[in-house]
Amino acid sequence: MRIAFITQQTPYGKGEGFVIEELIEFARQGHDITIFPMRPEAAIYHSDAKTISARAMVMPLLTCSLALLFLKFMVSRPSEFLHVAATLLQSRNLGILIKNLLVLPKAIWIAQQVKTKGIEHIHAYWASTSATAAMVASYLTGVAWSITCYRGDIGDNNLLALKHQSAKFIRCPDEQSREEIVAICKLQNRDKLHLIRSGCERHP
Repeated sequence: MRIAFITQQTPYGKGEGFVIEELIEFARQGHDITIFPMRPEAAIYHSDAKTISARAMVMPLLTCSLALLFLKFMVSRPSEFLHVAATLLQSRNLGILIKNLLVLPKAIWIAQQVKTKGIEHIHAYWASTSATAAMVASYLTGVAWSITCYRGDIGDNNLLALKHQSAKFIRCPDEQSREEIVAICKLQNRDKLHLIRSGCERHP
């Protein structure tokens, strides 16, 4: 399966160690994975990450080319732009709105890459801006998407109810995180919330 993974920094940076393990396992199982780090750094700190670094598409969060792409999108696809803007404007406070608007040009770029590469599914690690980019890319391409959520990003409540409605499923690492999503989104059922622990078994 061709899967796009949107991370915060993986395969770059010092964090997201368990994400590296999981992406290596997806590749080992034969999936064609493409990684989109939202805020890539210059260096790879984890030695294991080097095995998947060639699968990453590196684009800084803000560049002149992304700004031009965003302007072109606004002019050429005004109805889609208005839909996306109306969605992001539902952010619960100004700080979250600004964070979401900052990732919008890159989300449009990711959508282009998803189409070009024939991606079949988009998965975001973290429910904050990574998931915002995934939700926008899914809307612009029609490709289904999903999220891996954790405590801090669940509590941030960055359009979490809208993301729950839009996503095909949400992965929760434990029961408490699942119940927090239920409470924040005021859910009547848990059909989209799947309990899947973090990490994976090591293979020789």
